[in-house]
Amino acid sequence: MKHFIYGILLSACTALPAQTYDLNSYRFRYEKWQLMGINPSMGGNQSQYTQRQDFLFGLDSLVTRTTEENTHRFNLFLPFFFERYINTERLQHTQVLSFSAGIDKRKAADGSKQFSTEQLLNYRTENRFYKGKQFTELNFSSRNRLYTSKNDYTDPIIIFNRMNVSRTDLNYSLSLGKGRGRMEFVSDAVSAMFLLNDLKAKAGTGAYSNEQLEAVAKGITMIRNRRYMDFRFRVIDQLSMLDSVLKANQVSSSDGIRYFTTMNDNWLYANRFNRVSGQRWSLNLEHDGNRNSSRTKIDFPDSAIQQTLESETVSRSSFNGLSFRYSHSKQLGLFVQRSFEAGLKSGIRFSTNGNEPKYKSDQLLHELYAGFTVLYQPDTRSYLEAGLRGNAFLSSDMNGLRTGNPEGSHYQNMRLNLSPYVQYFRFISQRMFYSVSASFNYNYGKDVSSANNRQDLNNMNESMPFGFGMGLTYLMF
Repeated sequence: MKHFIYGILLSACTALPAQTYDLNSYRFRYEKWQLMGINPSMGGNQSQYTQRQDFLFGLDSLVTRTTEENTHRFNLFLPFFFERYINTERLQHTQVLSFSAGIDKRKAADGSKQFSTEQLLNYRTENRFYKGKQFTELNFSSRNRLYTSKNDYTDPIIIFNRMNVSRTDLNYSLSLGKGRGRMEFVSDAVSAMFLLNDLKAKAGTGAYSNEQLEAVAKGITMIRNRRYMDFRFRVIDQLSMLDSVLKANQVSSSDGIRYFTTMNDNWLYANRFNRVSGQRWSLNLEHDGNRNSSRTKIDFPDSAIQQTLESETVSRSSFNGLSFRYSHSKQLGLFVQRSFEAGLKSGIRFSTNGNEPKYKSDQLLHELYAGFTVLYQPDTRSYLEAGLRGNAFLSSDMNGLRTGNPEGSHYQNMRLNLSPYVQYFRFISQRMFYSVSASFNYNYGKDVSSANNRQDLNNMNESMPFGFGMGLTYLMF
């Protein structure tokens, strides 16, 4: 295996200076690597929420209610994750399995409180099978959630003072489509450029060519692809192989100590950030399903009404539709990456409440999303990422599709979200890094309900939470 690696990495040393190298031109489709770790995190936010509701009673009796709420929130999560990536000429494969458990605590300005727990088990696999520049895409994901909450209310309008909720959500989604284009992995080329720059500055290895840079980058990929059960032998073998790759491409120094310490530092104490380049689009058939069950217990302060009320609901839903996705990423040099993505999804969701009497509800859904991100990576240990995400959502009832609608009732729901964010990442040891993030969200929603061509409810709400979070990640391999 070593001879094979060394053989494909031999290259000529006479070429243009590597400072002119365009990372967007890098191609090496021979990546097979995986990682596993834990990622404890905590965060909090301050939120301001405003709601206006217009109720129509009778023919012309209009009642308007406006509420404002300030909320403080704190959460703590402990996730475990496993990730696997394959990038070959014919296949791009991603597999992610994660489990997390966490708590969330909220307190409103009026004294209302909520304490909740959550356990999540998520699985996602993405597969693109290439034939030239075109690909067939097959994706699957599942999200399973167990959620409990205890709520204490002080709002005098709410006639109960305590509500406990236990909820289970089972979700899956399947996507099949065709597309064109490709996102190329350039992370190892970035790592190679940082390594060679450090060796030049600290160990005096001299200038290097574009061919040398590409050969070292491909060598880094081949070394990362190998798996080891014993971490001690892994480090020894990887550093020996990296040294052989460098020397095979005439990268050497007379200062052996500074050469080795610089190479060791770049390999063990630097992280491999996900840097990609290229663009792709796809048109997909979408299907997803959901099963939700919940149990609610409500306590009333006035025993004359009822001391305790318990209820249990079960609902199912499925979605069928079409989606269009577009992704673009470009390297603006060694330190900066610019990325953009957008998509549109439309279809019909069929929902059924399993309790008796059963209630069927069908909606026509449209969703538009977009995101823009700039990543600044000044060195191999840290990066700063800033971006803006947004999505717009519209759903309209299709009453009468499966059931009768003699009252001519109609319900429409609109949602808008804009979220600028910033995140800082720092690698602090061989297997550990931390991240700090801040975000601001603007959420706007509007619900309109009508029957017999008369509007009965107009509900508008908006919230502006500001969030802050910190996370610590330990990589097992």
